[in-house]
Parts: sequence; structure tokens; C-alpha cells
Amino acid sequence: PTKVPTPEPTKVPTKEPTKVPSDPPTVTDPTRLPTILPTELPTVAVPTVGPVLTYAEAQAQCIASGITVLQVTQLNNCINNLLNP
Repeated sequence: PTKVPTPEPTKVPTKEPTKVPSDPPTVTDPTRLPTILPTELPTVAVPTVGPVLTYAEAQAQCIASGITVLQVTQLNNCINNLLNP
């Protein structure tokens, strides 16, 4: 006699549980509009600076004020004060 092979048993498929959302997602409108940056830059007030002196101009002003070229320390101090107010 010939043996007839018996089919192997099939596995029972397992199902994942179906997920049901408890509450539908809520969509809300924004209560504030987004901030829009200005396209133009604001003007900034910059204090004006008097005319810039050259070393020779500062020296001439100090000499004109009465300091002589022989008063080296006083002349240098006067020039430095005018160049670096």
C-alpha cells in the first residue's frame, strides 16, 4: 500500500487588535496672526561729530592758543586732547 502524505496543519493567523481613536483630533484656528517683520529698517539717530582734525591742524590750534613749540610736554598734551576728545 502507498501512503498518502497528510497535510501539515496550518497555523492560525493572529490578528492585531484594531485601534479605534477614542476622540477625533481637534483642529483649532489660530487666535493670533503670525508676526510679520517690517520690510524697512528703522532710522537710527547718530550724533554728529565735529570735524576731525589732522595732527598738523591740532598742532596749529595749540600753537595759536599760546603754547610754543619749546613747551614740548604741554604742546603734546594739547594735541592729544584735540585728537582724542
